[in-house]
Amino acid sequence: MCGIFGTVNYRISREEFQHQLHKLKHRGPDGFGVWESKSDNVKLGHRRLAIIDTDSRSNQPMLFGNRYAIVFNGEIYNYIEIKKELQQKGIHFVTESDTEVLFQLLLLEGPEALNKLNGMWSFVLYDEMEQSFLMSRDRIGKKPLYYIHEGEQFAFASEMKSLYKLLPSLSYNKEFISYAVSNPMDNERLPDTLVNGIKKFPAGSYAIFQQGQLKINRYYFPEKLLEQKPLYKNFEEAVEQFRELFESSCTLRMRSDVPVGSALSGGIDSGYVVSTLGKLGFGKASGYTALVASFPGSYLDETKEALQVAANAGVDAVKVTVNNELSPEHILQSIYSFEEIYLTSALPFFQSYKGFRDKGIVVTLDGHGADELFGGYPFDLDAKLKDDFPNLWKMKGTLSMINRMYGGNTDAVMRDSWEHFKTEFVRRKRAKGITSVFANEEHYRNQLFHSTFYGILPTLLRNYDHYSMHAGVEVRMPFLDYRILAFAFTLPNEYKIRNGFSKAIVREAAKPIVPANILQNKVKTGWNSPMGEWLSGNWKQWILDEVHSTAFKNCDLIDQPTVLQQLNVFYKEARHDHTNAQELWLQLQPYFIEKANQQFALL
Repeated sequence: MCGIFGTVNYRISREEFQHQLHKLKHRGPDGFGVWESKSDNVKLGHRRLAIIDTDSRSNQPMLFGNRYAIVFNGEIYNYIEIKKELQQKGIHFVTESDTEVLFQLLLLEGPEALNKLNGMWSFVLYDEMEQSFLMSRDRIGKKPLYYIHEGEQFAFASEMKSLYKLLPSLSYNKEFISYAVSNPMDNERLPDTLVNGIKKFPAGSYAIFQQGQLKINRYYFPEKLLEQKPLYKNFEEAVEQFRELFESSCTLRMRSDVPVGSALSGGIDSGYVVSTLGKLGFGKASGYTALVASFPGSYLDETKEALQVAANAGVDAVKVTVNNELSPEHILQSIYSFEEIYLTSALPFFQSYKGFRDKGIVVTLDGHGADELFGGYPFDLDAKLKDDFPNLWKMKGTLSMINRMYGGNTDAVMRDSWEHFKTEFVRRKRAKGITSVFANEEHYRNQLFHSTFYGILPTLLRNYDHYSMHAGVEVRMPFLDYRILAFAFTLPNEYKIRNGFSKAIVREAAKPIVPANILQNKVKTGWNSPMGEWLSGNWKQWILDEVHSTAFKNCDLIDQPTVLQQLNVFYKEARHDHTNAQELWLQLQPYFIEKANQQFALL
């Protein structure tokens, strides 16, 4: 896991190149390397976070003969198995790294090799003889890759901040910013970024860059997952298959030459990760540690439940306390570091992963992805109501579950069910005619598919890469093994939503090893930033000062009437709930991003 940076046909000195590379030092605190082509038109840079084969022989850029150079950010979990296959074909290795395995497989099979990888990656491989580049991102975009392409010039980096000075000027994509503020969970799939001239390389794709031409191709086609046939006969068999896949995924992701832990909340997903690793023997004897982010006095604090899970699993746990008493300078620095628009501040996550790193943990196995794959979000359940139609009792059950997950009142559920029934009846009648009103539809599966590949999950993958790598910590995600992705989309709705519970198959698989009170909790909390408490507390005066500043009034990236209206709702009407706080923070962010970049970006 690292930070990568490269330029093609830019007039940039080695010193300036290194300066921009070192803006990624947080991603790779263990060393760096720079390589220049003979013609001096290509420069490749790498900041290393040493995890597999920590010896200097595995430093990057990794060179092969006088022809090839590769920079690679990520991990190939099944590199040991691939290496054995390559050795049987007569290929010799000089390191114990997954980087060398990746290179040899690419040399042998080209882009076809990507389908054999179980891991997360963004890499660029340069062939000096052909003057060509092969680059790729993993199937669902766990590892980032940003780029600039202008004629014969091409540049790439793990974060945008290394690219800013290569632009003619730092200007903002107002149309994208407006969309991102309105759709904070549904913009990562788009190629644009907040900054004009910088693009996102697409997940599940590879590209060839040669003679000024960038040709991007897909190698992963998630829509094919919807065509699969299940290999189980009933719910019990499906649970057992899932459990076996999950244990295999966790075991692969424990491959590391540095200390490993897990970010543990009081929820099911991280609890199942920690409990599974405890079951598999990665407990106290191996040095594996559960890491608990504590929010003292906040409704978001789940320390008690998290410590219960760790104790039950026989895993050591340590607490990291999140501090909200930070200077405006510190907050602005975090906004510059994060680079993106999102519902909440990155600070609690930056602090948490820094705390993990301070405890000696360099790799974490976290619980991301289960909600999207197996139906853990109440807002996705709205689509299930359409599939439940015309069974009014199913609709009632789904609405009851939505209300419980939000911590709401279920008294009016039957009335609401009838309203949903009438709405859906009219919608289908208008769209398809009376003869098709009762046809089976697959709204819920399609909604989970969207959330997984185009909506909230790509957003969270982007976020957690920033959160963790800001502290030099690698996050691995057992739920997002490509085999589990495929398995999840063979499941019918009733294996995900069952007996009034979401993520039913996960709960059932976890039942033997996760405490019952954790599995039976239906209220969705999640690891989050207590924005309502912070914006109405320690951050209030700073926010008000900024909103009344000349710089704010001159900012053309925000909708000032909307911001002021939301400010009035939050402060004058004293509606300090989490939803209003998120909306206020969203509206303010374009201004703060511009201010933070003015202060830090062009240093």
